[in-house]
Amino acid sequence: MKTNCLIYLLAVVSLFACKKGGEVICITSPDQTIQIGVEVHGPLSYRVTRNGVELVALSSIGLELQEKESDNYFIETVTRRSVNQTLTPLYGKFKHLPDHYNEAILTFTNGQQLVIRAYDEGVAYRFITRYNEEVIVENEKVTVNVAGDPAVIFAETDNYTAWELMYMDYETTSAITAGKKAITPVLFSFPENVKMVVTESDSEAIRVCIYVRRMTRLPENLPPIPIVPLSVAGDLYRWYVLLKTI
Repeated sequence: MKTNCLIYLLAVVSLFACKKGGEVICITSPDQTIQIGVEVHGPLSYRVTRNGVELVALSSIGLELQEKESDNYFIETVTRRSVNQTLTPLYGKFKHLPDHYNEAILTFTNGQQLVIRAYDEGVAYRFITRYNEEVIVENEKVTVNVAGDPAVIFAETDNYTAWELMYMDYETTSAITAGKKAITPVLFSFPENVKMVVTESDSEAIRVCIYVRRMTRLPENLPPIPIVPLSVAGDLYRWYVLLKTI
């Protein structure tokens, strides 16, 4: 079954220690303002900064697959490339869109890959599996530990079955009471007029709803992810997206 999942973490990024080919792999945007770094030491985690200011603190990610090892990520190879091209969308407001980013593909010894990208507008990541048989995804771990205590706007829901929802506006993330539920997109407003949107794309083949999962001081009461047969070798998983709006 073909499954497309893409994670665009389009955010504002800080500078932190990065080792080429080591346990920390970093990608910086073409304009050098945004950076995403992935730490690989068994468990997998990332962080995002902009102009040296941390927007997303160290946050865990990973695929939990039935009958496969979880949190067992060790780098086999790292492949890097830069892309600068123009896209021509079939629909929308713009006739042409720039597609300019730096990318790294991390190949792990456990049969998975992680694609990370840094754009001038933010960052993105997605998983790829390289198995010769179908795998069952029991959970896709996605954590967004937002730095500081920014204001936030998100759509609250009780059942995750509706898309036309009321958006709630909180002056700080710490003001959100326990038990609140939300779906993406979620907008964070940081000091100095910096804003970041967390969302996803290519998600239609995996879940009926799109969720914000385990975000710092964001809704903790989140729906379980069903066990669903997903992929054969080379399948792509959803992109998760953090978008810099200003």
